[in-house]
Amino acid sequence: MAALASSPRASWRPRRRRTRWTPSCAPRSASRGPCRLCASAPRMSARSLRPRSPRWRGRPGAARGPCRPRRRRNSRAGRGRATCGNSSPRSSPPRPARRPASCRRRRSVAAARPPARRARSNRPAVRRGLRRFRRADWPTSSANTSRERSRSPAERSTARAAPASCSGSSRPRSRAAWPNTDSSGGDTVRRMVRSSISIGIAVAVALPAAAKPPRRSATADVPADVPASVYAERRARLMQQLGDCVGAIRSYAPDGEDGNAFDNWFFYLTGIRESGAVLILAPREPIYRQQLLLRPRDAEAEIWVGYREPLSPALERKYRVDYVGRNRGGVPRHMRNAFRRSRCYAELRPTYLDQPAFSRDALGKYLTAFEVVTRQRWKALEAMRAVHDAAEIARMDRAVAITIEGHRAAVRRIAAGVSERRVAAALEKAFYDAGATGLAFPSIVAAGEHGAVLHWGASDSAIGAGDLVVVDIGASYGGYAADVTRTWPVSGRFTAEQRRMYELVLAVQQKVIDAVRPGVSLDELHEVADRALADAGYPLPHGIGHFVGLDVHDVGDTSGPLEPGMVITVEPGIYLQGQFGVRIEDMVLVTPRGHRVMTEALPRSVADVEGWMAAQRR
Repeated sequence: MAALASSPRASWRPRRRRTRWTPSCAPRSASRGPCRLCASAPRMSARSLRPRSPRWRGRPGAARGPCRPRRRRNSRAGRGRATCGNSSPRSSPPRPARRPASCRRRRSVAAARPPARRARSNRPAVRRGLRRFRRADWPTSSANTSRERSRSPAERSTARAAPASCSGSSRPRSRAAWPNTDSSGGDTVRRMVRSSISIGIAVAVALPAAAKPPRRSATADVPADVPASVYAERRARLMQQLGDCVGAIRSYAPDGEDGNAFDNWFFYLTGIRESGAVLILAPREPIYRQQLLLRPRDAEAEIWVGYREPLSPALERKYRVDYVGRNRGGVPRHMRNAFRRSRCYAELRPTYLDQPAFSRDALGKYLTAFEVVTRQRWKALEAMRAVHDAAEIARMDRAVAITIEGHRAAVRRIAAGVSERRVAAALEKAFYDAGATGLAFPSIVAAGEHGAVLHWGASDSAIGAGDLVVVDIGASYGGYAADVTRTWPVSGRFTAEQRRMYELVLAVQQKVIDAVRPGVSLDELHEVADRALADAGYPLPHGIGHFVGLDVHDVGDTSGPLEPGMVITVEPGIYLQGQFGVRIEDMVLVTPRGHRVMTEALPRSVADVEGWMAAQRR
């Protein structure tokens, strides 16, 4: 200790009692060689690299060695020992050689520089961490570590034995003081550490925001919800046609976990897909003119099919109705009170469907007690559904575009030896990839003699090399359906017989499409197609078309005149039993001045079909 006190570098004062001080570096035994910390690359812990307190600096202008004394805690295992590990508690450090003048000049210049302005953090923990890393000059980096490992043992010993050029400073001002440092020195490491801390803070701030689920919005894949005002306007138009009658309709959506299945009649007026709900329309009531009775909640069932909203005034605002309650069975009180004033009950669903709003027994006794008469008003609702507004037509246009993508996928998948089911799977995948919300109907893929069956479906039968494949498919988008049929040659070219039949069907279809206009009925169009095919010697075993809307075979009067806004299909066909079938189906929108073919983007002529197939298969 006397030797240490004589050195200007080792003047210190113990902080506490029972504490012994030892320098961080001391002479090692001759058998183990000189200390790497003093003679060569320093091997120092993070604690030994901390900045010195002013009490350790000694006298002004005194020289400082490469190692400083460190406190060693009293323990049996010798914890807290100096980094080199071979120092003696009572030994004195070697007196270092005088530093070169160049080192002293660099130190004086560095000391004269004004301190750089440092950014401060609002968080104390982050501020302390940044201060620690800024003050520490790290001697090594990952590049040096890998370079040191690649050296041979002899090269490492030589590097350790080489003396430092500036050993008179514990914190070297030049990069040459550390033999193992790279060209960037401690500045590179400090920049890396600061960048890591900044990235960590940014990630910590961004993770909570990223964990929140994105808000659902209308995109190309997710159709926007129809505003409640649209359904309210439909109910208002229907109530004008009810007159003094009280109308009611019940949802008969199929039970199950398919969220796309719903009752078309009930959905058109409310936008609700659940089954068991009842809508009551009473135009003459002073307060409760529109009543909505939802199915009672079932906690156990909701675990399987989804949770439902509780009754609240918010539901009345959501559905734009005057009253929202639960359908407990039987005739509700507000409807019984309405019978006292109206004395008329309107059926809003065809009675032949056998889907009444209330049971015959429960409703019959009130009809008899209040002398209420029954009227059929479902035709008014059917007429409303047959004529589509701009929003409905836009959804059907989108469904048609998705269906065309399905035909594109089918053409690419059709080949000799491929099964019909694989083609159906490929086109249905293309539906959902393009944004479909469901299938309008089961896909029909019929190859060869299966094409002569109207609704064959799809089987595991392999497609032949020279077959014709009838693909009758339709996607659903936002509840509205599409229906498009094409007949594709497997080889990409029609044979002479196939070409003749295909051109005959195409000519009949074009003749019917040209006749579509307001005022013409669907039955009249069927007569045009039936007569044209009969003249060619082929019967038409099915109708020429049907209405399309919420259902692929939507409601409508086939004998009534067509009106602008109606959408129909035109699908003539020739079916040769045991050979093949040809059917071409397109969707046509009735406009005030005529019609518009909604599926015009899909080729129909022989030349266009062959060229389009070749382009898709490249």
